[in-house]
Amino acid sequence: MLVQKKLADPYRRYRENQVFMSSPIELVVMLFDGALRFVRRAAAAFERQQYDEARLYLDRTQQIIIELSAALDFNRGELSRNLYSLYQYLHFQLLKIDIGRDGEQLGEIERILLSLKESWAAAGRLPGSIAAENSREGDR
Repeated sequence: MLVQKKLADPYRRYRENQVFMSSPIELVVMLFDGALRFVRRAAAAFERQQYDEARLYLDRTQQIIIELSAALDFNRGELSRNLYSLYQYLHFQLLKIDIGRDGEQLGEIERILLSLKESWAAAGRLPGSIAAENSREGDR
């Protein structure tokens, strides 16, 4: 029954296919989309003073930040180290927000995540990028 239910969910199948067919840069952009979605949901939960719900969304955002940190290739130089520092900052701020039950700083977190997402998306459109190469190969 579980297998039938999983196969019967077309949205889930679409998302799984999207992940398997995406370039590494596109996957990073998807992670930022998820983090942004969870930060926005956490902010809405804070406004309703639903702290347990906010904590759930903050935790999901933190898990995405941890995944982004773990995926960094430190052999690539200074950019990886700088991104790691920024991800650590975001993670620490999310912890402070959760502990203090104060969603005021979520606007700053959202702006940083949006800026990072836009930067990664732009990098994927550059000639010679992995995402650009994969999209050209798909056109052949």
